[in-house]
Amino acid sequence: DLILQDNITVISTSHDPWWVERCDRIIELENYG
Repeated sequence: DLILQDNITVISTSHDPWWVERCDRIIELENYG
């Protein structure tokens, strides 16, 4: 149950606008860094 809850939390936070923007910036740093 705890593992399932963690997965749900990750999925819900990964769709947060702030988190998505942060991920995009990290990806850009990986590509151009």
